[in-house]
Amino acid sequence: MRRSWRSRSFGLIVLGVISSVGCAQLLGIKEDVPAAPCVLNSDCAPSELCIFRVCSAACKLDKDCAPGARCLDAGGAAACVQAQNATCTAETASSVCPAGAVCDASQVCRNSCANCHSDQTCVNGACVGTDPNHDPGAGGSGGNASVGGAGGNTSGGTSGSSATNGGDGSTNEAGAAGATSAPHCGATAAGDTAPCSELPDGTVINFPGGKAQGPCALGTKLCQADGTFGKCTGAIAPGTTDCSSSADKNCDGKADNSECGVCTVAATQYCYDGDAKTKGVGACKQGTQVCQLDASGKSTVWGPCAGEVTPAAADTCDSGNDANCNNAPNEGCTCINGQTGTCGDKLQALGNCAAGSTKCAAGSWGACSVVAKGKDSCDKGDDADCDGSANENCGCFNGDTMSCGTSGTGCTLGVMTCQAGAYGGCAGNTCVDFAVTPPTDKCTATGPKGDTVEVSCTAPVCPAGYYVSDCTLHASAAGVSCSFQGFDSADHTVADYSVDTNLSGASCSCSFTACTCRRDGF
Repeated sequence: MRRSWRSRSFGLIVLGVISSVGCAQLLGIKEDVPAAPCVLNSDCAPSELCIFRVCSAACKLDKDCAPGARCLDAGGAAACVQAQNATCTAETASSVCPAGAVCDASQVCRNSCANCHSDQTCVNGACVGTDPNHDPGAGGSGGNASVGGAGGNTSGGTSGSSATNGGDGSTNEAGAAGATSAPHCGATAAGDTAPCSELPDGTVINFPGGKAQGPCALGTKLCQADGTFGKCTGAIAPGTTDCSSSADKNCDGKADNSECGVCTVAATQYCYDGDAKTKGVGACKQGTQVCQLDASGKSTVWGPCAGEVTPAAADTCDSGNDANCNNAPNEGCTCINGQTGTCGDKLQALGNCAAGSTKCAAGSWGACSVVAKGKDSCDKGDDADCDGSANENCGCFNGDTMSCGTSGTGCTLGVMTCQAGAYGGCAGNTCVDFAVTPPTDKCTATGPKGDTVEVSCTAPVCPAGYYVSDCTLHASAAGVSCSFQGFDSADHTVADYSVDTNLSGASCSCSFTACTCRRDGF
């Protein structure tokens, strides 16, 4: 037992140093070194010492220690120690108090008894037991208003504490009787309240960042008449992170939905799934996507890209369409949808079909509005079969006319009209008889008295196309009679006439005084 006690002599020496300043010092370790429980130095790393049940970093100078700690020499070895009575609040405890200490109701850092052994109990923030190996020595109990505190149980005990003077454990001295004083809880008088950060069951609330924010709040606890605090009430602890909420339910100063997955729920961003070179070209445009919870409801993902237009395989033939987004609209289109034109221009149609119209649909010219017929009509210029040759097999153009019939003196020409490509009958051709002056030539005849002599006279009388129908004759002498016998229709001349003479051997003649011409065939 004695050897064990000696093996902890350095710890006791340091504790003695601590006792000389009223047991108000705790181990100060650098922030990046976690506190580890210990009983002996051998429980700690080679570079550490076991002081007040906590492994402490060895040091040489004050600068080797964390801010607020000192490098204290004890028996040729030095370790970082830090004042335990640093002022603290529930919000600043994690940054002000050393590892293994908490901020008590008096807002002073104290040992949390977090590392007590099974045979020890926590008394006024210190581990106390009966086994010297596990007990650095408890101080004497504090005195009350009329009775002094009891002495310490070992020579290394710490001072007692209360509203009055405590006993000195280093000499086993009982505490002196204290002066009468009003009950209080540290710096808080009985009947007053102090802020607290504990649940009703005593569990300490650890606020993110060391402060209550968002929906979190400090509670209050009442200093009771016996000088102890009642339960902490009204404190609100951080909740579970809710990825679907914009509230700060976990009290870390940030909206919960900004801490899950890749985005903040309901946030939006521009998006485009096509080749970046095509964005904003032709019909292509970017869309937007909204941040949403995934199927698990515990993480966020970006939703589908809504409203984006990515390149199509080919353009349409609507005017200006560049669906494949290469800055060349209407590729592969013969025409632009909705355009119109003549069949002759757009479809190279002939004849009547050339004047028809066609309309573009799906990038191609549609059927001509004029359909080719089986054959042309004989209306002038008609090419109804659309082969480029008008009025095929027509003898004339419908409606055309031409003169017809017998012409000449005494005649009126008729008219023929073209119907169905052929002229009809001659209508309106008329001729009338007319008198002509007979030729001056005379036909003479000589014969015996009382004889009838027939002579021919070839002098023309009527114009071509007419024949002599009748003539009157005049005898050249008395006793001579002349009579007309006929005509020669071939040459329209007077053919024959007879002369009766009463003069034997005398010459006589007949002359024409009048003739009538008549049209052949009338």
